[in-house]
Amino acid sequence: MKLKCISNKRGIYFLYDGDKYVIYSEFYGIVAESTNINRDDEKKVIIDFDICEWFGYWELKPIITKGIKAEETMYIQKDVVINYNTIEKTENHLNKFLKFEILDI
Repeated sequence: MKLKCISNKRGIYFLYDGDKYVIYSEFYGIVAESTNINRDDEKKVIIDFDICEWFGYWELKPIITKGIKAEETMYIQKDVVINYNTIEKTENHLNKFLKFEILDI
């Protein structure tokens, strides 16, 4: 699991477990999550996100796009396409919660 801050100013983070991105706001909680990541081509990745309706005075999508593109192109240059599906009646969060469990390995 990778946890990375993508906006210190806005308190926006992503969690990534190799299969899914979860976008987390320090204030609002989960604001977006990936529903599909397509890596069929080595030079292109397509990521679909469900995202909440956002009513903040700053834009959320550009922060997510910039952070995810930087992560995906860190080691290998490729095209990153991000599609957003806005979920209605979710006002600034997706009504989802994180649950952590500590495991002894």
